[in-house]
Amino acid sequence: MNAPLAAPAVASSSTEAEAALQAGVARLNLGDLEGAETAWRQGLSQGQDSGLLYALGGLLFQSSRLREAEECFQRLTKRSPELADGWYQLGLVRAARGLYKEAADAQRLAVAHAPHFGQAYCALALDLRETGQVAEGLQVVAKAVELLPQYAGAAILNDGQIA
Repeated sequence: MNAPLAAPAVASSSTEAEAALQAGVARLNLGDLEGAETAWRQGLSQGQDSGLLYALGGLLFQSSRLREAEECFQRLTKRSPELADGWYQLGLVRAARGLYKEAADAQRLAVAHAPHFGQAYCALALDLRETGQVAEGLQVVAKAVELLPQYAGAAILNDGQIA
């Protein structure tokens, strides 16, 4: 489950960071992943920026460079701890690495910061399934279906297990 490459969920904090972000997006739109990474890393060399960390983390995740992506999202959540999407992305990366307890911890923070973040509830339910926390997972599935009723069919239960 790789994160899609998308525009960052956070605005950049300076004109220089915004220019680096846009330069990377332009490279990405041309299919130049290496150029996008270079632009974003150069921007980050001038200072921490949530938009650049989000963009770079997403690119690294999509490229299956999971440890590097995890580091970016960890830095993002330290810089912007209120950003639910940063915690969500960190949780997705950790789950992809097989670190389900840590992934669940990150998703719990995502939903704590954004109680209507249905996708984070879905990810949390899957992480809980992987850690054997079925009872809590079933409660989380119910919340996910409440928030995202279009996905109710995907929340199939089989002998008390989250599908």
